[in-house]
This record gives sequence, C-alpha cells and structure tokens, in this order.
Amino acid sequence: MLSLNEIKFPSSWDLTPNTDSYIEYVYQEALEMQVWRPNNKRDRIAHNNVVSLSRFFWPNADFERVVMGGELMVWFFTFDDAIDAGEFNDSECLELVRRMDSIFMEGILPENPTGPERMAHLLRLKCEKMCGKRKDTFNRFITSCIQWVDSIIPFNKIKDSGASPHLELYSFLRRVNIGAYPCVTLSECMIDHDLDISIWYDPRWIKMNENIAIVVTLINDLVSYEKEVKDQMGMLNPLYFLQNQTKSNLIESYKKMVDLIDYWVKDFLRIEESFIKSYPFKSDFQRECFHFMLDHLHYLISGSKMWSMQTPRYCSPTSPFIEMRPPSPVINPQSVENDHPQVL
Repeated sequence: MLSLNEIKFPSSWDLTPNTDSYIEYVYQEALEMQVWRPNNKRDRIAHNNVVSLSRFFWPNADFERVVMGGELMVWFFTFDDAIDAGEFNDSECLELVRRMDSIFMEGILPENPTGPERMAHLLRLKCEKMCGKRKDTFNRFITSCIQWVDSIIPFNKIKDSGASPHLELYSFLRRVNIGAYPCVTLSECMIDHDLDISIWYDPRWIKMNENIAIVVTLINDLVSYEKEVKDQMGMLNPLYFLQNQTKSNLIESYKKMVDLIDYWVKDFLRIEESFIKSYPFKSDFQRECFHFMLDHLHYLISGSKMWSMQTPRYCSPTSPFIEMRPPSPVINPQSVENDHPQVL
C-alpha cells in the first residue's frame, strides 16, 4: 500500500473547504443549458464530483465567485470529455476547438450551441462584467482559456503513437493541459484589485504558475493511476510509464514522483519568497489582493490532494493508495451508466 501522506506541503497551505451550497445552483444552470440530461443519475453524480472541486480551489470565496469556479469545472470536464470520448473524428474535433476559441474571443454563441459552449459563454459574460474596466485581467482569462482549449488535441495525439513521452516532455506539455492557468486568471477576475499590471508579467509569477501546474498534474496523475490503467490510458500516466521506462516497480516510481513534487514545491517557495520581497505594497488592500492570488496557487495544490482523497471519481476499494480506499462502497459514476455524458 502507498500513502499520499508522503506528499508534504507547508502547513500554511492547509484549507477548510467552502460550503457545498453552490453545487445545486450550478447543477440547475447546467440543466438549463443542456449540459446534463434531466433525471440522469450518471450525469448528476458526475456533476457533484467535478463541481465539488471548486470548494477546495476557492475555499474563502463568496457564493457568487465559488459558483463561477463551479461553472469553470463543468466547462472543463464536459468539453474535454466530449473530445476524449472518441465520438468525433479529427476534423470534427478541430471544429469544436475552433468554435470554442471563437466564443471566448468574440463573445458570440455559434448556431446550435452545445451545452459546454453555452456554459463557456455564460462564464465569459460573468467575467467581463466582473472585470469592468480591468480589460487586461479579462484578456488574461480569455487567453488562458483559449490556450487550454488549444492544448487538448495535441496532448491527446500523444496516444496515437502508442509510446509514452519522457517525464520532462510530458510535464512541459501537460502544464497547460491540466487547466490550472484558467483557474488562476479566474481568481484575478474575482478581485477588484489595483495591483500594477507588470506583476503578472514578472517571470517569477509566470514560473510560480508553471511550478504549480506541474505539481497539480503530478497529483492528478497519481490519484487517477488505477482508473487510467483500467481505461488503457497508462501510457500517459507517469506513475505507470515510469515503471516501464526505468525498469522500476510501483513503489520506486511513486518515490520518484514524490521527490519530484517535493522539488517543485521547494522551488516554488524559493521563488515566492523573492517575489514577495520585491513588490512594494502601496496599501493594505493591495497586500490583501496579492496574498489572495498567492493563496489560490497554494490551494490549487493542497486542494487537489484533499479533493482527490474523497471524490468517487478516483476513490476505489482497490486503489494503491490507502487514503483512497473508502470505508464503505463508493458509487463510481462510470458504473451507473456505460454511456458518456450527452453533450447536446
């Protein structure tokens, strides 16, 4: 048995998850937009699982803002799953990507929009209104979403070769594809800050975001190991492909990933210390906004781990991680119905 408790973070990154009252609200929104099917158990379970993640990423946000985090999660999972399901050929996938890019760039829904397209459009409208005159903040959010959309097909193409990439290349490709950057830029939309624009272009801020994205990726890959191996997707899971590439066993590969996470966390802390010292705060409000953004980076990591240890999406009686073996049977959303979520 392996233990996720071998992964250590600073105690200041600990969090208490937000209330779950927003989950039903976002579900009703998603039904109205035809993201989910009415009275469908599989869709309802999938919704509860993925939308609950925003409780951990934005533990201190108010209802309006944690709802926006939930909408982002619905959009992430349904749009990505639709392409991953293999129900579309290459040209159809490219068209889905083009349509989604256009929604974010132009703010206009295409003819016969899908559920994820409606959700993306709603979230864009909310962010535009919340940002107001902060066009630079809004543009960073839009750009991060487009970059994530554009990363899906290239990353999935790795599967076509049937071979696994080296871990360094994998981490480089996955740090956009994991979806951390839209979470960060959405957090910037959530605060009416007066921070200098240059802060977001500081190479230290950019590097800290990259480190966080890599750590979130590695945590996600650890907890999804069993599910991905069962789904014949092990070639894109480093805990699996490291065993083959380095001729090591599961325990040795896990140790390597724990060491890598520790390396990236320590590198983040080193850069963060320099970053904080270099920024001259003009007011207490600036300091609050600054630390809200830093805390969000922390919560992306610690929240990912905390959420993963309790979500039925990955928990299993046969998980190699003791913390993910539930004391009572867990209903796996994949077993409720065999079909993929319907995207109308």
